[in-house]
Amino acid sequence: MTGIRLLDRPTSERKPAMFHPLRSVGNATRFFGVAVAALVVVGTATSCGDSSDDDKGGTTTPPGAPPSDVEQSLQAHQWMLVFDETVPEISSAAPVSLSFDKGLLSGGSSCNTYRGTYSVEDTTIGIGELASTEMACDPELMDAEQRYLAALVEVTDVDVTDPERLVLSGRDDVRLTFEAQDLDTAVEGAWTITSVNTGDALGSPIEGTEPTLTFEADGTLGVDAGCNAMSTRWSIENGSISIDAPQSTMMACEEPAG
Repeated sequence: MTGIRLLDRPTSERKPAMFHPLRSVGNATRFFGVAVAALVVVGTATSCGDSSDDDKGGTTTPPGAPPSDVEQSLQAHQWMLVFDETVPEISSAAPVSLSFDKGLLSGGSSCNTYRGTYSVEDTTIGIGELASTEMACDPELMDAEQRYLAALVEVTDVDVTDPERLVLSGRDDVRLTFEAQDLDTAVEGAWTITSVNTGDALGSPIEGTEPTLTFEADGTLGVDAGCNAMSTRWSIENGSISIDAPQSTMMACEEPAG
């Protein structure tokens, strides 16, 4: 059984865009996602009383202790879900990602982003309570997201025999298969903006436009907004992307309106 509760919405919110790629790599589609809005916590419901590490399926590495081989493998990459090797069936309409960092996990889940905790002992993994942003998306994406998050909290075993693949399995025949993807090169290339975070939901770009971003390996970023063009610089550090203030052309366009 899965418990869900709402947390307070932050007083100020950033409103980034959601980007979908113009191309994909194998079964794992390249993307980067959206920022935090309201939080939904999704976790395994527990009975009254104290919980123990055994309930979570593992123990956290003591401070100062070197990470285990499994822990190092988990943290080595960002992981992208391979939809046709995953149980339960999850729609591939939008990418799903997972990253691990010293007991904390995070990723994108079709519509929203999520974060939580995990613990590892040998090949046993325990997933703690998960917090997710709360934005409205198409029903297909919302269903895919719910299926993925519900499956993730059920995993109990981790397999990183292949350093480029991660398999999480657990109760109710859950099997989540991921492929490795390095963030430093994942963003490079051309992307089209498919939706914009308005704060409460994802909206579409102005009808008749197809705004695109092009991330170059030298750190330059080009933006085609449908009328004017913009340029700036970008960088990634510790899993976070930074984009400088852009410079833009100043053309007046009648079509499309806006």
